[in-house]
Order: sequence, then C-alpha cells, then structure tokens
Amino acid sequence: MRKQIFHRIACLVLGLTVVVVSGCGPSSPGVSNEPESTVETTRPPIPTTPSAPSATGEKDPALDHSQCTAKFNNLFQDGAVLQQGQAVPIWGTGTDGRRITVYYRDQIKETVVKDGAWSVTLDPMVGAYDPNNLLLCVDGDCQVTTVSNVTVGEVWLCSGQSNMEMKVRNILEWDEKNQAAYDEIQPNGNIHAYTAIMSSGAKKAEESRGKWYTMDEQKWLDRVSAVAFCVADRLQKTLDVPVGIIVSAVGGSIIEQWIDPDALEPYASVQGVDTSLSNYYNKMTYPIAPYGIKGMLWYQGESNAGSKHQVRRYPALFKIFAEQTRRDFGNPDLPIFTMQLPSWGSAMTQMWAEMRFAQEDIAKTIDNVYMTVSMDHGHRQSIHPTDKRPICDRMGDQILNKLYGKDTPGNAPEFASLKTEGTTATVSFNYIDQGLMLTSGEKIENVMACGSDNVFYYADAVIGPDGKTMVVTAPDGVDTITGVSYLRINYADVALYEKNGLPVAPFCTPRYVESAFTLTD
Repeated sequence: MRKQIFHRIACLVLGLTVVVVSGCGPSSPGVSNEPESTVETTRPPIPTTPSAPSATGEKDPALDHSQCTAKFNNLFQDGAVLQQGQAVPIWGTGTDGRRITVYYRDQIKETVVKDGAWSVTLDPMVGAYDPNNLLLCVDGDCQVTTVSNVTVGEVWLCSGQSNMEMKVRNILEWDEKNQAAYDEIQPNGNIHAYTAIMSSGAKKAEESRGKWYTMDEQKWLDRVSAVAFCVADRLQKTLDVPVGIIVSAVGGSIIEQWIDPDALEPYASVQGVDTSLSNYYNKMTYPIAPYGIKGMLWYQGESNAGSKHQVRRYPALFKIFAEQTRRDFGNPDLPIFTMQLPSWGSAMTQMWAEMRFAQEDIAKTIDNVYMTVSMDHGHRQSIHPTDKRPICDRMGDQILNKLYGKDTPGNAPEFASLKTEGTTATVSFNYIDQGLMLTSGEKIENVMACGSDNVFYYADAVIGPDGKTMVVTAPDGVDTITGVSYLRINYADVALYEKNGLPVAPFCTPRYVESAFTLTD
C-alpha cells in the first residue's frame, strides 16, 4: 500500500542534482553557521500546541475529533537527518479522512489519510547544521506531533554482515602500525546514526524498528557501526554538513537474505542460490524505503564465499540486489560503494580470493557500483579485522572523488590487459596516476604465471621500466605464459601500491571461477 503511494514520489526524485553546501538557516539561501536571521519573512505560522491556529482553516465538524490520530513513520524521530539536494519523502499512518499538514523549515505540505496511510514530499533543501522541528498537524490543530533536532545533510544506508555491524568500540584497541588513526576517533555530534534492530520474517514490515542517536551521546561507541561511522566522519569533516547513517546489518547473513524473496523464488533450485534462510530484507530494508538517501555502503560477501557455485552466482545476485535497492529508493542511478574482502588466513576460505575477483567484476560491470580494496588491512587469524579506519578513510575518499569531484584518491589500480611474449608477460593497469611503487623489497610477491598446462606457478615479477606496468618472468619448466595472477591467496602482506597510496587490486586471468551475471545460465 505504502509503496504504491510512493510510486509517484519516486518519479519526482529521479534526476535531481545534489547541492553540496553547509550551514543554512531557514531564511538564508547561503551557507552559514550563524543563528537564524530575525528579519521578517512571509513564512506562515506553525502550530506548536493543540490550541494553535490551523494553517488550513477551522476543524471539519463532519469528522469525529475524538479519533484524531496520525503519526510519523518510526524513521522520523528526534535527531533524524534529511537528505539535502533532492525531494524528501515524509510518510506515516493515520485515520482515514484526516487532514494532514507537515511543517519543516519554511515548507508546508498537506494531504489526506487514505487506506490508513499518508505521505508528502518536501522540496529539495540545502544542508544546514541548525536543527529545526518537523511538525505533524492533524485536522489543523486537533493533534500536533513534534520531532526535534532534525537537520539536513548527507544520508547513507549502510548494510551487510558482521564487518558492517561491528561497533566502534571494537576497533579502538588496535595497537599496531595505525594506532594513531584510532587515537583520533572522537565523538562527532554532526553525525547521527539510526540502527535498525535485527528482525526477519516472511511478511514485509511497514515500520522499521530502531532509533536515531547522535555521536556525542553516552555509549555511542556501542551503538553504531565502526565502518559506517568512520566513513561518515571522513565525509562530514570534508563536506562540512551533517551526515546521517542508517545501519541495517546482520552478522553471518548471505546476500540472498537481503533480497525480496519474491524475486528469488523462481531461482530456488539454482545451484549456488540459497533461499532457505530467514529474510532480513522484509523487516530491515523494505520498511526503510523510500527514505531519502545519497547512496549505499555495502560490506558483505564473507558468507557467500563458501563454494565455487556461490562465488559464481554472487554477481547475478548482487545485480538483483542493486536493482531492487535502486527501485525501492526511487533512484535508478543510486551509487553503491562496496568493500572488497580483506586478507584472512583461515583454511576454511578456499574461495575467499575468488570472491574478491567476483566483487571486482561487479564494480566493473554494473554502473555506479564502486569497490574499495582492503586486502592490505586484514588479519591472518580473524574474519573481523579491527584495522578498519584506513580502509574507511579510503572508501570515504573514493566517495568524495566520485560523487563530489574532490581531489582525493578514487579507484585503486586494477587489471586492464595482459601481453605475453613466450616466457615473459606485461600486465597493464587502469587507474594509474603517479605510478607504481613497492613499500618493501625489490620484487612483487604473490605473483603466479599460468603455463600451457593451465597450472599456475609462482613467478618473478617487478615494476616495469615505465613505472606503470608489471613485468612477469616464467619460472623454469614453463615455456609459455598464458595467464597471470596477483594476490590469488587468502592472506598476504601487500607491498605493491600506486604512489597515491592505493594498493593494486588482486587479479587473475584466466579465472578459475567465471562470474555469472544471470541465474539462468
């Protein structure tokens, strides 16, 4: 029912341009952190109590005001952040026939409750630190509901499994080479976080269960995702606007659990597709849509790396997932930033390296999907590496580069082509800016050459004389190189980087597992 109401809203959202500004009061079109101007405006009076005058006239005597009930959806709570630069859906429930008026800043939007639901759309707004009240009035002054401390800025949906769910406190005791980065993690009151409570089921929920928190509140370290917070911290300090993060993540979940079961039902018998587990999409993602968001952060794939068939089908499942997310939030070009799996040394992860290649295929194939390389910040023994601040800063820089045109590192170098000449081969890369470098040693480690027998052997490799390529020499016994792999391994120390600080992404050609982007082949 609610999704039908927002079919037209989705059409309004498409194609709107994001305006990146900061700190603006209701009467100012510019950027300022100063208090609101006292200059008179034509802004209509906003009710603050049930006795305040109605903006729409007298109460309708035909309505029974003893049943005057309506409310905001649970997402619209004290501390909420609304997306800047695009139309913002606001919705809720109520008694049929009641007249609904929503006030925010200088906007007034009206509608009538139908089939137990109502919705309005706020016009695009500029970002501002100054909080405003979001008011809901029913039948003029019959009922007034106030949501306080509502700001406008950038909003990101953050989803996945345990590495997205992992809280800030869990990364603060990192005591190795990057301790200084963690010493700098401090409360940031300009970041607000909504964390959805874990829930699953076969029936779609209309309300999300969760709460907004500001990152200067007591116990904030235990309430918010470390990855979501660290990326938001990078964005907020650079863009100078409030940032809202909506976290919907469950440890151990597979991507199928984040897809509408109806979309997967035709493929239940496909090898590598698991539809037997409880569904999180119905309870944790569906009810969040169509909240206004800038984009999505996705850290998942660990639980889909269990077999060759799972890895092969992952790109097809992700394609369904991405199309669904974009449809739900009314933006066919919604940017999705994914975290590639980091190093992990467990013998359980035979397909771990192959999943990284599948994740890279996704970013290369699906428009507006980006991948952050994290191979250099894993942990040999733990599937939950705590050294997350550097890779979150890396993802934040990639977002700033791709969406806001900032001069920050964007894509990591990735495999482009292979040229072979007998026992030598030259690998070229995309996204080479300043050139390649080694942080240790003189040779590139964990490089393998594939012979005519289709077997990979460890090989010598160095940075090419142009400083932008990899030159590989076959080991004894291999008379012809037919392919090359780099970091096709579960865990490894990484030393090959672009001079801008981004590690070269793992690659393998030819592939052991070829990615499938459909579930029918």
